[in-house]
Amino acid sequence: AVAAAAAVVAVAVDRAHTSDAAGGHVGPTGTASTAPPTPTGTPTQTTEAPTTPPTTAYTPPPVPDGYHLAKQANRGYSVPVPDGWRKKVTDDGDQVSYVDPTGKVGLKISALDYGSADPYQHWVDLEPATRSQVSDYHRERMEPTQTPDGQPAALWQFTFQGTSTTFRAIDLGFGKEGGREYAVYLSAPKNQWTKYRKVFDTAVAGFHETG
Repeated sequence: AVAAAAAVVAVAVDRAHTSDAAGGHVGPTGTASTAPPTPTGTPTQTTEAPTTPPTTAYTPPPVPDGYHLAKQANRGYSVPVPDGWRKKVTDDGDQVSYVDPTGKVGLKISALDYGSADPYQHWVDLEPATRSQVSDYHRERMEPTQTPDGQPAALWQFTFQGTSTTFRAIDLGFGKEGGREYAVYLSAPKNQWTKYRKVFDTAVAGFHETG
């Protein structure tokens, strides 16, 4: 199991995620336009439409050595996770955790059916609950950002005191309003952060929505 302190903060984040599911949003429908007919007897002139560069979809990098691609088809994503980490899924399937062999480092992916309008404001709203549920909470940063594929996102990094050591945690929240909302979360002992931060970076870079 994840160390007690890491489990506490995971519970705080889990509860916060599941308490703020926004309602669905339907955008306006498009309306087709019809070009006016060419007058009878007037020669038509063919003009070549301007060329628009095709939109290039984001392609995740190859899964690095020591990782494998974990797929959650029922939640619409795949993500690279370290080999040998134990998988744990909540009963509702919204959160999937991968815990390292020491039990002190955890990578957690959360998925909700309805995304919030503003990922940054979502973290701001959740911070008081996290502060009240962990010891010696200290925010290191909280800022708007983007995912590698250009989606609006928010990054939240903080420290808290565990039973025997100080932990650092980082959480990236993103998604489309009315669509699915995701969060990629990692916590690890602060004195081993340099070693494990790459697990978070690899998960974020390789995260892929599968529909």
